[in-house]
Amino acid sequence: MLTPQTLTNKMSLLRKFVQPIK
Repeated sequence: MLTPQTLTNKMSLLRKFVQPIK
């Protein structure tokens, strides 16, 4: 099950990966 916390965690990880590239 996808909980709001896991979603936020995945979004945080994605942002960390996307930020350096931008």
